[in-house]
Amino acid sequence: MKLEDILAACIDDVVAGRSTVDDCLDRYPRFRDQLRPLLQLAARVKPVGEPPSDEFKRRARERLLRVMASPPPAPPRRFRVPSLARRLSFTAATAVAVVLILVTGTTTVLASQGSLPNDFLYPVKTGVESLRLAFTWSPTARADYHIWLARDRATELAEMSRRGRDIDAATLEAAIDQLDRAVTELAGLAPPDIAGRLQHLAEASAESQALLAQALLSAPETGRRPLETALAVHQRGGMIAEVAATSPAFLDDPPSVLDSRLDDAYFEIEGTVVTVTDDAWNIGGLPVENLAPTDESPVEGIRVRVEGIVGDSVFIGSVEPGAPDGNQASIQGTFWGASPDDATWYVSGIPVDSPKEALPEEGDRLAISGVTEDGAFVVTEVNVTEPHLDDDERDGDKSDDEHDGDSKSDDE
Repeated sequence: MKLEDILAACIDDVVAGRSTVDDCLDRYPRFRDQLRPLLQLAARVKPVGEPPSDEFKRRARERLLRVMASPPPAPPRRFRVPSLARRLSFTAATAVAVVLILVTGTTTVLASQGSLPNDFLYPVKTGVESLRLAFTWSPTARADYHIWLARDRATELAEMSRRGRDIDAATLEAAIDQLDRAVTELAGLAPPDIAGRLQHLAEASAESQALLAQALLSAPETGRRPLETALAVHQRGGMIAEVAATSPAFLDDPPSVLDSRLDDAYFEIEGTVVTVTDDAWNIGGLPVENLAPTDESPVEGIRVRVEGIVGDSVFIGSVEPGAPDGNQASIQGTFWGASPDDATWYVSGIPVDSPKEALPEEGDRLAISGVTEDGAFVVTEVNVTEPHLDDDERDGDKSDDEHDGDSKSDDE
């Protein structure tokens, strides 16, 4: 007996109440691991309304076949594709999905698409999503689907806030998890496939940020924290997409959108390009060294605006034309600390010499202006744009040692 036939028969027995999930697993021990997740899903689904007619079943099956053959609704390594998805044929996938729609009813499934966490129909919505994901074999399609789901979860959070609902930890975690899974899926794509998906991630993250920022405007003080956390996470998602598009090696060890150290490691420099080599640039007198391979390089003598993240290497995110401004230069980043004699500051890992200013607090976000003289950066003004936040004020719950300034380049 084929596995898909066993699966269909078991689901029919479980839904009809003739067998339990364990009964079926005991009957077919060879396929226990493959059958368990979908039988458990079938067991949780409850019939709604009158039993569907034969004509309804026919139309539902035809409609579902069309849906399953279509790509995800829109753009929206370590995550393992369920073994069942690797082994079952499209016939089996169709059988499972048809059963899901038949026992709930097409109207119920469609109605669930507008549901929110903790609504009665929300488990139907997420069950259909899980089912579709389980039978999405293409890595690029999986990445697209996780991106779309991450954007949908952000939409749900914004709508929950608009309706005055509390956003609990489990709901927030589920929303963030989709974005992290999208990044992990992207890290496993081949170079020809990744560029378009990174663009999708950047666009979806921007849309999510807009939704969450709008929700924050009217959110009560007690409901702001989850939205702020979600907003920060989607900002990191956009940051990851931008940096990986220019420096693909950034995804060799996929970062997590929950890692607030990405914020501390992010820098922006504007100035005239003094020198360029394969692994080191001098922008406005500021040395950017230990560069990871990048798809963009500036030209000596022109003004540019460079963004990037400092980790084991420096990963460049973008190189754009800078505003004409003579020999003026600037850097924005997080203050990591100073050399023992305080003569050199480290701003998101970039050394800035002789600021001759009072030391900021580690973790402060700085905007430093200066001029380029003989290939060196001379500081003229230092401003704290964002004060340091204690660990318990930031999302991610990172430990103190993960925020140690001088060790950041080793830990990233």
